Amino acid sequence: MSRWKVPEHFKVIIGGNTYIDCPTIIDYKGERVFELRRSDADGYLGINFDVYAANRSKVATVRNGQFVGPRPEGFKIEASHDHYSLLEEATGRSVCELKLREKAPGDAEIEAAAMMYMPDGVVLRFTPTETNLPGVAIKGCTFQACQAAIKVG
Repeated sequence: MSRWKVPEHFKVIIGGNTYIDCPTIIDYKGERVFELRRSDADGYLGINFDVYAANRSKVATVRNGQFVGPRPEGFKIEASHDHYSLLEEATGRSVCELKLREKAPGDAEIEAAAMMYMPDGVVLRFTPTETNLPGVAIKGCTFQACQAAIKVG
């Protein structure tokens, strides 16, 4: 059975910003958003997070870099080798996109973009070029060796 642990060294790009050796990207009011773990079995870096809708319902769960659980109603998941997308069926809008390993740019192990809500209804936007949190936009920054790179609330 594979175990997932906090990785020693890694580089990921989330919402247009680079995170090096930061196991939790955002701590939102005590909830970890974009938590990173490495597999003991194959050495791959995985990412964990939940995607919520505007009505505060959970629509998707990502564990170890893959969507898990039942397909959310009103959404579709497109998956190919190391590339996963969650799309809103009615509009075709991309809610979340993950690029893993060789699909991620440069020497990053993961690239993620998402437009999602938190359980309290606050919207968080992680576009390919910037991160938009309540009251702040972060673009082109590098965070290194932080337990939680960004802390909100």
